[in-house]
Amino acid sequence: NNVKYYSVDNAGNTEQVLTLEPINLDQTRPGINIEGLESESYLDDETVTVNYTVSDNISGVNNSSVVALLDGQPIVNGTVIPLYKLSLGKHVLTVSTVDQAGNPASATRSFKTSTGISSLIQLVNLFQTNGSINNDGIAYSLLQKLKNNDLKSFINEVKAQTNKHISSEAASYLLRDAEYLLK
Repeated sequence: NNVKYYSVDNAGNTEQVLTLEPINLDQTRPGINIEGLESESYLDDETVTVNYTVSDNISGVNNSSVVALLDGQPIVNGTVIPLYKLSLGKHVLTVSTVDQAGNPASATRSFKTSTGISSLIQLVNLFQTNGSINNDGIAYSLLQKLKNNDLKSFINEVKAQTNKHISSEAASYLLRDAEYLLK
């Protein structure tokens, strides 16, 4: 919009017409683009990187208003998520913001995590590599049980080795997945 104006004084003198700089009215919501969660389903031995961009070409983004939540908890842009650390099932990432003109925007990405024998094998390998399983014989034994689809023996061995040769954190993930598969 252009605004033109002039004034007239009490003596009837009229000034020349002046023009204000164009006034842009921003009625457009900011844009939000979520990357790194392209699939609707992941195995829990995978990792994803949460990336999002927020843009507004008219009034600009109010950067202090940008909020990203994964399952209701704040998450920082660029965070790498080992999916075994999330519960099995549905998850929701929501990014919201407001532009400088007060227009709100929100984007949501839903995905689910699941497990399988292949995921458990990958997790045993990961936990052996990072030292959460600190005995190669135990790791080998667990892998053999998984390859034979012997989940009950796998569970019993994980329980027996928890806080001995398997960290309690690693054991909790392995037990969760194995018990889920038994159901």
